[in-house]
Amino acid sequence: MWYFIYDSGKYLGNALPAFSGTRVSGEAFDFAQLEGRWTVIDVWGLWCGDCMADAPYVAALASAIAQDPDLAFMSIHTPPNANRIDDAYGKYDSVQDYFDDKGYSYPTLLDADASIREQLDIAWTPSYLLIAPDGTVQGFRSELSAADGEPVKDFLRDIAEVKKSYFAD
Repeated sequence: MWYFIYDSGKYLGNALPAFSGTRVSGEAFDFAQLEGRWTVIDVWGLWCGDCMADAPYVAALASAIAQDPDLAFMSIHTPPNANRIDDAYGKYDSVQDYFDDKGYSYPTLLDADASIREQLDIAWTPSYLLIAPDGTVQGFRSELSAADGEPVKDFLRDIAEVKKSYFAD
């Protein structure tokens, strides 16, 4: 289920601040690349136990979204905060090392200094944001692993409902 709160409503229904950076692949990323598509953004960190519990669900979610031409997925790997940058990778040397170990592969932006986390006002990881084609935040939730039922299928159904109500307005 979507939690329709995000920083006390600061961004819900409003434009998400633009951000840019470098992906794990080394490619440059700019927020403009998301324009025109519905996008799920997963903000997480290797240091975060709840994120590690969500990891298999995130891999399945990214794979399912890759099959939908009207929906995009990206993740943002972030340290806990600007003062704990050295804790960002937990027991791994890098996000790529983690992906290689687990067999995961999905678009991931590196927030090396927690500046994107701060800019987006992310207080909890994992956090999932649903961004509409116009760049507005239409939903927020956390922890797929804590959900009842079938977390990925239920999440995708929730996205479909948000999209339907967005177009009905």
